[in-house]
Amino acid sequence: MAKLQKWHISMEQAITIALSGARPVSDIETGELKSINGMPVHTVSIALIRDDNPTTIDVRVIGEVPSLTAGTPVEVVGLTLTPWEINGRHGISFQADAIRPVSPPRAPRVSTGEGV
Repeated sequence: MAKLQKWHISMEQAITIALSGARPVSDIETGELKSINGMPVHTVSIALIRDDNPTTIDVRVIGEVPSLTAGTPVEVVGLTLTPWEINGRHGISFQADAIRPVSPPRAPRVSTGEGV
């Protein structure tokens, strides 16, 4: 089997928003939940926007993922892309070291001039 080549994807200047919470990944053949080195494998659907070009990707994460809901701005750490081919089918898989919620910036306080 040929060695798969991974490409690291820069997340600079990218806006990332969770479209789903983390979903556990099951083995296609056995139906059992996947784990790697005892760590669970999850998938999170992400909206990735860069240079006004939006796309949707499913990202696998090994380990626990914080609770996420659709619409949560997230930080995607260590995103890689790996092309694959199995039995004449091919595609691209995405994996990240971590996906974490990002606190939205606080709105500036506006003074009404009353009770100052």
